[in-house]
Amino acid sequence: APFSQFLKLVEEGSVTRTDFYRDCKYVVVQTGEDGQLERLVFEIPAMTDGLVKKLQDHQINIMIHRPVKHVREATDADKLMVAAFLVAYPFALVGTCIWLRDFLLGRLGFKISREVIAEAVTG
Repeated sequence: APFSQFLKLVEEGSVTRTDFYRDCKYVVVQTGEDGQLERLVFEIPAMTDGLVKKLQDHQINIMIHRPVKHVREATDADKLMVAAFLVAYPFALVGTCIWLRDFLLGRLGFKISREVIAEAVTG
């Protein structure tokens, strides 16, 4: 149904309730003409302050339904993967740092010896 018909019903005072869905792109209107309840669906171009004010001026009940995000529960496999990551991550980080140190020092001409002898320099 066209948006102009929705505005006409609001102006006539036959709308008793509005339910907005899908980020306020669709409105389901409940009308009470001739003592019978009827529900009509309209696609609206935009939810503006002017539209809200118009609905409030006509004392129309406004309901805005936000999309529900379905979040699944973590399974035992998910929990096991998280635990494995938390255990392996520090080792991977330390190993990467050691490899990077050896790689960069080798590229700069420093030779790293496994047998380092420290001598005291006395004057």
